[in-house]
Amino acid sequence: MLTFITDVFAGLGGPLIGATSALVGMWVGNKRANRAEAQKREDDLNFLVAEVLSKLQVFVEGCLLVAWDFGDSDESGEYTPVNTYPIFNLEELPVEWKLLPFDLQHSLKSLPLRQKKVNKRISEAFESDWDPPEHPGYFRTRRELYAEFGSRVVLLMRRLEHVVGQTGDGDLLREVEVGLFDAQNYLLSERKKSDTKIAAAQNESGYIASEDAASTRVTKADALPSSSPSSSSSSSSSSSSSSPSPSPSPSPSPSP
Repeated sequence: MLTFITDVFAGLGGPLIGATSALVGMWVGNKRANRAEAQKREDDLNFLVAEVLSKLQVFVEGCLLVAWDFGDSDESGEYTPVNTYPIFNLEELPVEWKLLPFDLQHSLKSLPLRQKKVNKRISEAFESDWDPPEHPGYFRTRRELYAEFGSRVVLLMRRLEHVVGQTGDGDLLREVEVGLFDAQNYLLSERKKSDTKIAAAQNESGYIASEDAASTRVTKADALPSSSPSSSSSSSSSSSSSSPSPSPSPSPSPSP
């Protein structure tokens, strides 16, 4: 009986070993495939981030140029922009956007629309604040909006770097970041100076208006009728002449 059982297990040993080997081989193969797929996904994600960062680097440098654009006069003396608006074209990027998280996809794909709204606000400022030939209000709005917009794009680039755990050309991006920050500070100080001048002008005009009002009140007071000393004296004299004069006292009779 023992010999029979031993023979049975001996006969089953080969198939069991083969099945086990097959399962182990399948597991190893799946693991290698998963590892290869993960590596490919990582490589594709790195490629995507590198491509997008390179395009955005050019874009934010364009934003920096606009943020420091004070305009230049043409032959007629009219000031016009020196630098044109940068363009971020999504169609130029042959990447798999689905590799990115949803919030980053949405932020990147909404950039053209956000820039369109910025440009519209600048156009409205040009139409509403017509002050030739230098157009200070238009250029100030243009610089402020692109300094802010460029800074937002820099933050988006930092988020992209965080996704892959790497940084791109840090020196270039840092240089643009500092330039946009300086532009915002300069514009803020410029606006404070402008507000101070406006407030001073308003105070001065209010003081002049109060002076004019006081002068007007004095003029009206002078125009009112008043009794003169001559009329008072004449009235008193007429009053004296109309009153009866006292009768003379009888002279005393001589004594005998």
